[in-house]
Amino acid sequence: MSSCKRIMYLKQEELQPLLKESKEDGFRFLQRLWDDYEQGVNCFHEQGEVLMGVYNEEGRLLAIGGINRTDQQSVGRLRRFYVARSQRRKGTGGELLEALIAHATTSYTQLVLFTDTQIGDEFYRSKGFVKTSVASHVTHVLELK
Repeated sequence: MSSCKRIMYLKQEELQPLLKESKEDGFRFLQRLWDDYEQGVNCFHEQGEVLMGVYNEEGRLLAIGGINRTDQQSVGRLRRFYVARSQRRKGTGGELLEALIAHATTSYTQLVLFTDTQIGDEFYRSKGFVKTSVASHVTHVLELK
């Protein structure tokens, strides 16, 4: 049983296992998440922003992702979304994404993201996102109710 909750303060020891695994997978964005968070550049604390995680019963972080404001006030950007290898195709990513989308509906009319993997593309499209080329560094968009 897992639970999804807002991360008010990200701890390095909490993120470390996912950070290590993401580097092994060739992804650098969780390192950027930590660096930006630690330096205070991006702590997901602005109005409409959120950082969320899915945790197992022992409190281990299984997945993480956040939403940042964009220059367009009505558009949020899904960022730093990562699911532990052991949790993929088990609903963990979907649980996290649903919670992030629910949060986004309170502040935004659109949610955008960038992915450069086929698996990411398939995952996001299966959750209602539409592939787009409307802007650089935006590959998918979701119209929010």
